[in-house]
Amino acid sequence: MSKIKLLLLIVAFIFTGCSGSVTSSSDGLISIAVTPANPSITPGGTIQLTATGTFSDGSIQDLTDSVLWSSASNGIATISNNGVVTARNTTGNTTITAILGNVSDSTTLTVAVMATPQNVAANPSANRVYVANSNNGTLSVIDTSTNQVVTPIDVGITPWGVAVNPSTKRVYVANANSRTVSVINTESNTVIDTISVNSHPQNIAIDPSTDQVYVTNTDGTISVIDTSNTVITTISILDANLQGIAVNPSTKQIYVADSNSGKLSVVDTSTNKVNTTIGAGITPQGVAVTPSTNQIYVTNNNGNLSVNGAFTIFIGNGLQSIAVNTSTNLLYVTNAGGTLFSVDTSGSAVTAPIFLSPNLQGIAVNSLTNQAYVANADGRLFVINTNRNGNTITATIDTKS
Repeated sequence: MSKIKLLLLIVAFIFTGCSGSVTSSSDGLISIAVTPANPSITPGGTIQLTATGTFSDGSIQDLTDSVLWSSASNGIATISNNGVVTARNTTGNTTITAILGNVSDSTTLTVAVMATPQNVAANPSANRVYVANSNNGTLSVIDTSTNQVVTPIDVGITPWGVAVNPSTKRVYVANANSRTVSVINTESNTVIDTISVNSHPQNIAIDPSTDQVYVTNTDGTISVIDTSNTVITTISILDANLQGIAVNPSTKQIYVADSNSGKLSVVDTSTNKVNTTIGAGITPQGVAVTPSTNQIYVTNNNGNLSVNGAFTIFIGNGLQSIAVNTSTNLLYVTNAGGTLFSVDTSGSAVTAPIFLSPNLQGIAVNSLTNQAYVANADGRLFVINTNRNGNTITATIDTKS
């Protein structure tokens, strides 16, 4: 056999062998399944879709590179030949279809600005929880009897801190990039006022004895708002980057964490003056007070929980938010790694840690039901049944719903 004929035979064998090794034909194809089903991505984001085929002989094959992909609205998102979806810088829905021969499957892709929950406030008397969503500028109102979102409320740009005053039926939301505080009527779920404050408001606390509202700003100031929705004074703390804040109405004091100095400023609410400062650890973040004992707890990024500035308890790196259950005297602390910790204030013992998900944010506790509500940056709110014997997840709420 000549060398030319041998070469031709080898080439023919290679081509026939290759064509037989990969099934791209629709012969015997019964169905196609596009996964993940009904995905959501942010504007400008990407996601890989997969097309899986089921054949009449029972075999299952990955057909992602064999199907013809299409998007019903290329203005919302486009899709490549190998199933990679790329969203436009807009929001909306489009239908993504995979077809091979006469068999196809479709899924709805949603391009949306994710909620990204930050902080949480609970109103036990009204069965409501309020979640500030930083990315899409909304406040989610959640009915805790059904664990369903009642309505989202448009507030300002980058809502961050949130606090509720049950007696005045008002919710206050700190909008970091609007430099405003939104005031919401809890009966109508509408914004009734918008108050200008200082640079990048972060967190909010309310004194229930006076109904005054205290807002920390990153420029080292505290905006004090009265019941007429007026900033009546601004408290300045030199070179401070103010973070968490808590009120003890029985001592007429508020406690404000400064992440720059590692100090906790103690402010007299009757004079709105700083009385003193106490040590709060390295990069203090969240603050909580037990009014009955006037114990002050501060979370630190290095994993320590500072108690009254006198001693610390190591809990876990990257501590974030903190809340107290006044009916059980248990503290609940989140960290960025995704764990919720319980701290028994009677003996300062860390008990019943539970892993939830990375990127945990704010937390609130309903002392009437012993339920804790923990925000996650991926758009979820965890509902936790808390007790001294352990903590269990009872529900997960999509704050975008």
